[in-house]
Amino acid sequence: MVRVIACVFEQHNLWLVALAALICVSACAGVFFVLDGLTGGGRTRRRWLFLAGLLCGGGTWATHFVAMLGYEPGLPIGYHLGWTVASALIGVMGAWAALEIFDRFEHGVGQIAAGLVLGGSIVALHYVGMAGVQAAASQQWALDLVIPSFLLCAGFAVGALHAYRLAPRRYRIFAGAGLLLLSIVSLHFTAMGALTLAPDPRLAMPSQALDRNMLGITVASGAAAALFMGVLMALADRRITATELASAQRAAAMALHDALTGLPNRRNLRETLERFLANSRPCFAVVAVDLDRFKPVNDLYGHAVGDEVLVKAARHLAEAAAPDGFAARLGGDEFVLVLPFESEDGLIHQLSSLIAQFAHPLRLGKNEVRVGATFGVAIAPADGDDADTLLRRADVALYRAKGEGRGRFSFFEHGMDARVMERAALERDLRVAIAEDEIIPYYQPLVQLASGSIGGYEVLVRWPHTERGLIQPDCFIPIAVETGLINEMTFNVLRRACRETLNWPGAPRISLNIAPVQLHDRALPQKLLQVLSECGFPPARLEIELTEDALVADLDAARTLLASLKNMDVRISLDDFGTGYSSLRHLRELPFDSLKIDRSFIRNMSDDEEALAIVKTIVQMAKSLGLGVTAEGIETERQAAELEALGCERGQGYHLGRPAASFAAELEPRARDERLRAGAHPRS
Repeated sequence: MVRVIACVFEQHNLWLVALAALICVSACAGVFFVLDGLTGGGRTRRRWLFLAGLLCGGGTWATHFVAMLGYEPGLPIGYHLGWTVASALIGVMGAWAALEIFDRFEHGVGQIAAGLVLGGSIVALHYVGMAGVQAAASQQWALDLVIPSFLLCAGFAVGALHAYRLAPRRYRIFAGAGLLLLSIVSLHFTAMGALTLAPDPRLAMPSQALDRNMLGITVASGAAAALFMGVLMALADRRITATELASAQRAAAMALHDALTGLPNRRNLRETLERFLANSRPCFAVVAVDLDRFKPVNDLYGHAVGDEVLVKAARHLAEAAAPDGFAARLGGDEFVLVLPFESEDGLIHQLSSLIAQFAHPLRLGKNEVRVGATFGVAIAPADGDDADTLLRRADVALYRAKGEGRGRFSFFEHGMDARVMERAALERDLRVAIAEDEIIPYYQPLVQLASGSIGGYEVLVRWPHTERGLIQPDCFIPIAVETGLINEMTFNVLRRACRETLNWPGAPRISLNIAPVQLHDRALPQKLLQVLSECGFPPARLEIELTEDALVADLDAARTLLASLKNMDVRISLDDFGTGYSSLRHLRELPFDSLKIDRSFIRNMSDDEEALAIVKTIVQMAKSLGLGVTAEGIETERQAAELEALGCERGQGYHLGRPAASFAAELEPRARDERLRAGAHPRS
């Protein structure tokens, strides 16, 4: 140890030793920097392993010769070209071979072998290079330092590769480079301490020996250039690799996440559910979520507002699922929540709170919209032990909740599957029936109570199914609304009704119901006018009936649309007055021609004084506003008489005429006229 220290401080120029150390540090760091950026395989990986070997072998060789430039043995020295070049090749090729072995074997003997090959190549580089030292002196080596130099170099080289492999990622470059630095430095100075140049007058400096100063300048410049280029290439590749990796990560994230909301998508949801099930998680709920009034909002305000609604809904759901749950978007306004829970009461409370949160209006710029949500809940593992079953049964429960009125949640119960399959079959058949124009109009007369004459007909819909028989509207209209088929069905039925009634005696007016969701279609007046024009049907003979539910979402939009209808000379009637959101403001601000008293008041008016008083008030109010009045659901002669006495103009109900297909409805006025000529009561 004393000889080694004396060699460093007495036989070396410390400034050049410091330069050699700087080159060595840079080379060692560059080696592991390149290794840390290795990705992929094939020729590209081999090229980068060669670059790492070049940095290691070339950096070690440069360190050796710059340090030799600072070696001052007290007599002139030079270098043999062949041995000098050979030492460089040994260092580079040996380091490359060691790193190839290191890359192929992650553990065990392969790792040790890689370290020994690396250490051996550094030892060989040094001693072959020393064999090329030429001076008028003989070389004398002390084996008690030569052998430790090999052991130190090999031991630190093995340690450098192991440290890089085992250290935490943020520290492994420092760990590997530090130990490789010790391997090179311990070898050089221990070996130099083992060397004694004994002057020998019989030996002369060869004339062709490389000048040490010229060699030092060449080596230092070449080493600096090589290190700079190597590290620059590694940095460029690291940046390219990082960019490619980031792009790949973005692509992978896009494949598993919804682009609009950022929530996991269907594929991600399925994988997560399978993971939840495989990990034997405690009970968790799979909640199918459907936004109740999303389509009308989207149609009324446009897709930009619709997207904003979806983003806000996604945020609410993600917050509800945190920290242990999971929220995903399947598409459209369909979402799924995965909620671990400890008690059913706690789950019910959480779902109720979330339903209430969705019931609050959303502020979107200048607009305020109410959307609402409905949930269907399946419990794992009780309702299913695989992702597909749980998702299907959550959907089944969702169908039930939507059928019960929306804005609520429903748990899956066994037996629901059959009902959902039945409903799915009905939906499938309905699509075909609408496409093939199989939904037909039925006509129920609107009778003048005073004279008994028919002043018009309400157009009702029926579905003559080949297997189920005549299906009533309350069985399929909700499905048509929910699936977006209602517009096509309405226009098909209107077109058929216009053609059938165009030439009926007396040119009766026909009255058509419009679903609330259809009022959000700003092009509705133009579409209706197009149908009327196709059939040559006068707009003045059409009356549109709508309920007040259709008005509450956006009164200004409703006012504009109804004004367009009025400009076309279409009459407008407010249906089911007295229920829902009845408001005098609607009668005052919107251009209604008449209103229809809901059948619930008519049914009870004969036995309930309060119902009778309500009917009387409605009739008087309508007259004062200049509106016509029609009473729905007249089932008895007594009801008809009382309504006539109250001043109600028109009536509708089974007592006055049942709904009938085109042929039977056309014959009804003739039969009625014959009864009147025979002296029968107008309403008999």
